[in-house]
Amino acid sequence: VYIDGALRYHYSTEKSRPMGNSSITRYLFVELQSTDAGKELSYQFSSNVKYAGTMSQVLIGDRYGIWHHLFEGSTIKTVISGFLFLLSLFCVLICLILKYIYKRQLSLHSLALAILFCSFWMLTELEIRQLFVPNLSAFSSYAYWSLMLIPFPMLIYLDEIQNGRYRKVYFFPVMYSTVVLITLTALQIFNIKQFTQTLIFVHTGLLLCIGSIITTIIIDFFKKHLYDYIFIGIGFFGLLATGVLEMVLYYMDTGLTMGTVLAIGLLFLLIMAIIKSGQ
Repeated sequence: VYIDGALRYHYSTEKSRPMGNSSITRYLFVELQSTDAGKELSYQFSSNVKYAGTMSQVLIGDRYGIWHHLFEGSTIKTVISGFLFLLSLFCVLICLILKYIYKRQLSLHSLALAILFCSFWMLTELEIRQLFVPNLSAFSSYAYWSLMLIPFPMLIYLDEIQNGRYRKVYFFPVMYSTVVLITLTALQIFNIKQFTQTLIFVHTGLLLCIGSIITTIIIDFFKKHLYDYIFIGIGFFGLLATGVLEMVLYYMDTGLTMGTVLAIGLLFLLIMAIIKSGQ
């Protein structure tokens, strides 16, 4: 950031990021003095990611007032994703305790783990993330890995509640997700392609996962098997609607805080799964 051509502020992740060559979006605070009034402020970006050179918003005020404004703008998403993260973590722990006591693994464990990955990704998308994360570059990599891991426990959960009827159907999305996880991680580590440039393959894996699940649920509906897990079926159709809407909003570049719509669908699915487990 320059004031009348003089360097005033500089930020770089070149030495702090563990891998890759791009930087995650963050807010930069540039202190201005009364003597800066009327001078030209300019900024320069050096990054190859798709959002390089763009600025979401410029805020003027004291640091407390700016953070207060950002907190207000992300309250709903923060509350929903935080609650979803804690609830799914609680379910995972309860399933582990029950497994230890009764020597029996609840199928809810796999779904709770998948939703735990989802909610973690949502937390990485919070505008206030730089307040509690010292290294945003590493945090961003964890977010992409969470997205790539979601299909595995999700499909394991469906395979369990469907008694293995569609294991061959789920084989392809599992293999695709495995290849994507290994390949994209290698490309990121060796600075060939960044996660931001290969996100379409991650989304494809998620779509294959959801598509195969919805297909098998429809088949079970006509074969009268759906009544064995009716609440799960309702939950997944709710997740499908919010998941598709989430990706549409992403590619439309609406500027909306990502993850809010999907969080509602995931919370609905988890509640349905808890009801199923209660039965």
